[in-house]
Amino acid sequence: MRTPLLVIAATVMLCGLAQVDAIPPCEGDNQTLHLVDDTMIDAPRELAIEGSTAIIFQNDRSIGDTFRLRFFTRADGVWSEDVDATIYDLPVQGSGFWYPNQIMDISGDTAIVSTMSGAPASGEILILQRQGPENIWAVSQTLPALGSEDNFHGLYVAIDQDVIVISATHEGDDGNGDSGAVYVYRQNDQAWFIEDILEPEITTEVFGYGVAVEGDTIIAGGWGNKSSCTVFDYNGSAWIETGLLAGSGRHIGLSNNRAMIGDTIHVRNSDGTWTLEQQLELPEELTRFWNYGDAQIDNDVVVMAAIAQNVDGTDIDRYYALVYQHDGTQWALQTAIEILETSSPYALPTCMGVSEGQVAVGLVDLESATPFYFDQLLIHTLPCDVDITCDGQIGVDDLLMVIASWGSDDPDADIFEDGTVDVNDLLLVISAWGPCP
Repeated sequence: MRTPLLVIAATVMLCGLAQVDAIPPCEGDNQTLHLVDDTMIDAPRELAIEGSTAIIFQNDRSIGDTFRLRFFTRADGVWSEDVDATIYDLPVQGSGFWYPNQIMDISGDTAIVSTMSGAPASGEILILQRQGPENIWAVSQTLPALGSEDNFHGLYVAIDQDVIVISATHEGDDGNGDSGAVYVYRQNDQAWFIEDILEPEITTEVFGYGVAVEGDTIIAGGWGNKSSCTVFDYNGSAWIETGLLAGSGRHIGLSNNRAMIGDTIHVRNSDGTWTLEQQLELPEELTRFWNYGDAQIDNDVVVMAAIAQNVDGTDIDRYYALVYQHDGTQWALQTAIEILETSSPYALPTCMGVSEGQVAVGLVDLESATPFYFDQLLIHTLPCDVDITCDGQIGVDDLLMVIASWGSDDPDADIFEDGTVDVNDLLLVISAWGPCP
């Protein structure tokens, strides 16, 4: 039962300016899910997260090199696996090993999964919907692999509401390395139909090497010296190329009029143009590593992979997931999650995701490290802004912190961020009363 506001106010006023000890910055909460046994025969290799849902794409090598999807949900702040929702025996295409890419995405009650898992190949796209009274995920439609044979159809996919974007990075290869197409689908009356095939006006190497979609905007990446990211906007009847953003692809994100390309953030202006907002600053001992380090963005949170090489003069490398938040002025490092410490050059932390304050990272246990796979899923829950005391609850203790800092510019208590702790901060605490979302 929620505490009546009048009772809260009275309690606070009676307490007056009570002395409250300083609270260190909130570090958030971690939950680790162990996914496989110690043999590492079965290997998770991709993940996607949105809201209270996470999906893992797993290679089941112990039962004939098949593949399955595993589903996880968050309830009352705790993540657990919904084993009854598991989908087995995915019709994966391609016999060769291929690096993890972005073959899954989630938007609301719809998820998409590419069956392109080896090279060379072209994969179909499975569309999953929550169905029935239990909201169990099930395949509702399969999109065919379009274009030429073995064009890497489905190497990258993205979905936002009623738009699906699928890359085929080797479509139309001209022999000079210039290739690629992006297929756009739109939902109409519960079914999905091809709407457009996008190609850049200026030829690029491996067009579609990374894709992202938000609303009426699509960004498609490229790879190589001639590459940049191409922006397309929907004008109500067609997708039109509207600009280029510097940087090659693979990991591209779109969220709330911000585009993330590698370690740079671009912001969209009111006139539709784009401006470089900030290049994320790494701690001195860390670097971004080649083109397979993951990076994702969701509203004011970014997660990005980085590496500390040759730690203490040894052949050991240490991998991290760096979590950045925008404080209203700039992006700043919030926490660094250690993923792996190893001398192997192939155990790369390529699987990460972020949504609604939940950062998902595929962790690798050194004892069972296998290239590009992970055996644990860490979900890092960022602290909510109004929880001044960092206890997961917004309540009387947070009100007392506001009152104790009344009239000052204490950044911990100035949650309204107007430079002064006052009634605005008090009202924010009251309006968010209860457990952190």
